[in-house]
Amino acid sequence: MDEGIPVNKNIKILLVNNTVSASDDVITRELASLGLQNLVAVAGAGLAIKEFVQQRGEVPYDVTFIRDQKDQDELELLKSIIEIDPSHYVVMLTDNITPDKVISSIKFGASGILSQPFTAGKMRVELDKYMLLREDKKTQYS
Repeated sequence: MDEGIPVNKNIKILLVNNTVSASDDVITRELASLGLQNLVAVAGAGLAIKEFVQQRGEVPYDVTFIRDQKDQDELELLKSIIEIDPSHYVVMLTDNITPDKVISSIKFGASGILSQPFTAGKMRVELDKYMLLREDKKTQYS
């Protein structure tokens, strides 16, 4: 594993996946391999997460990974998260990256977009970016 910034094992991560069983998914396994202690993987529940976030009025996670949803619009979930917390770090995961997907994801507030294969290394880079942004914000407001 590439070293970079030490991964803060207490980062709260939400993975919204399109699989039937999140625990059997390669993305869940790759994120878990980073030793994260606060990883919540939810399978096929994009609309439920959207309602949860809207009802709470907050996003109780530090970073959210959203994978393409088969029957649900992942961009709707992205939009609802960004409406609640415009600075929330959201990474879109796509099986089939296209220019339209990239443009739409960025337009609606995604912090990053990853395509297959979904590896711990790629996700680690996104977590490193998040940590750098968080540290930069702390420095600016100190």
